[in-house]
Amino acid sequence: MLSGPMLDMTNDAEVGVWCSMPPALSTQPIAVRPPKIHVHVRPEAGGKKIVDRDFNAIAIQYGGGLFRNVEITQVNVTPPAAFEFVRSLEIGRELDCINCSHCGYPHLDLDDFRPALTGYNSTYSDRPFEKKKSIKGGFSESSVRLNKFVREQEKWTAQEMSRRGKELAKRALSIWPNLTVEQSLVDAENQIEMKERAQRRDVTKVPMTPAARHSFEQLRQRIQTLDSEIFELAEQKSVSYHGPTFFLEVIPRKNGLGLLLALDFNEVEEPPSIVRDAAQSKFIVHASYDAGVYARIKSDADIEKIFPLIRKAYELAKA
Repeated sequence: MLSGPMLDMTNDAEVGVWCSMPPALSTQPIAVRPPKIHVHVRPEAGGKKIVDRDFNAIAIQYGGGLFRNVEITQVNVTPPAAFEFVRSLEIGRELDCINCSHCGYPHLDLDDFRPALTGYNSTYSDRPFEKKKSIKGGFSESSVRLNKFVREQEKWTAQEMSRRGKELAKRALSIWPNLTVEQSLVDAENQIEMKERAQRRDVTKVPMTPAARHSFEQLRQRIQTLDSEIFELAEQKSVSYHGPTFFLEVIPRKNGLGLLLALDFNEVEEPPSIVRDAAQSKFIVHASYDAGVYARIKSDADIEKIFPLIRKAYELAKA
């Protein structure tokens, strides 16, 4: 279980709490670490921070009002909870509160969660393991089945903790086995989702110069003749084609188009001069997909040159 400091929000003007993650990009080596809770506290609005650091977990004391029960004046926060809270906001997931069946209050796995498992109170503290077992309401008297392993131990060290963790994991997997789904069902659901997304987006909204728009319309007409089941998806700065899986991305350029084809460059026999190995570039500007072949289109003649490869990429995607 995690232990965290108590922060009293009732005495400060500004208290900021969020999930702290390692940087995604840095000029310095990035140290791998688990998420933490970052906190900053200002006694006066806009004033100097008296707290500005990461914690493994925190307990927040406040004046009430966050929950329907006005008696709830403390919230315990762990990194997984903070991370899932932000993620839920981003994806629009409806949030709710789960109350402890023992105390009736919401909380997470901080030290004060232990009374819910043992029936004892906060003076449990740092007493020796034998005392925690034998004390009234301790592990030896606990009716919680998950505590059976604990009360059977003569000592409580890292070895016992590891054994218990493995046993709990094994039991959890027997109760909640891994979800096994046929890949074909997953693919089918993904295709439905992508088609629905394609219907909500308009390829005419993708910004293009007049030259790029001309080449795009010419190419688009040719692609539509391959199969009526092909669908196009407007990305932020490109248009992708799927049949049913991805096979082509059209990226508008100033004087034409850039094309990314889902082919291995080594499999292209006698590639046209407008084609190159996409792996030679560290990245393709405005591309949303990874692919092996890149081509530049500046005229209708270039479309004729590249179209056999587009057909090949489509046939592989359809197979």
